[in-house]
This record gives sequence, C-alpha cells and structure tokens, in this order.
Amino acid sequence: MFRGAIIMKSVVNPNNLTQPPIRVIQRGWEALNKTIGPTDALRFVMSLTAGQGNSVKFFKQLWGNREIEEIHQEILQAKKTRKI
Repeated sequence: MFRGAIIMKSVVNPNNLTQPPIRVIQRGWEALNKTIGPTDALRFVMSLTAGQGNSVKFFKQLWGNREIEEIHQEILQAKKTRKI
C-alpha cells in the first residue's frame, strides 16, 4: 500500500461518505471560512470552478435561497462574535 493510501485510510471516516452532497459542500464552505476567511474562501472556490461546471448552480446549492443581504448579515454577525 502506498503512503497516500495509508494516510487516507487513517483520515477518511467511512460513515462520512454517505453524507448528502449539499452537506459536504456546506461543511467545506464552513471549514474554508474558518481557516482562510470568507473573502479568500470565495476566491478559492471560484478558482476551482473557473471554466468548468455551472457556478450559478454551485452557489445556489451553497447558499440556498438566502438573499445577499442575509448572507452579508450572517458574515457581519460572525465577525462580531469572532467566529471569523
């Protein structure tokens, strides 16, 4: 077994592989926000999707039916409570 497989085997929890794709996207977005902040998180995600896929569909899944003002207020609240 090569080194990468050993690392993946010890890191990947098989129970998490059954999560709905939208939950995986949400958790990934939360992790990015927490580690690199919302601005760089958005830059990162946009760089991954540049030139491929449907970015409108992706962000619709990510943010659901929330309006931009609601997302903005969520960011402001997170900053106020030092979550980001």
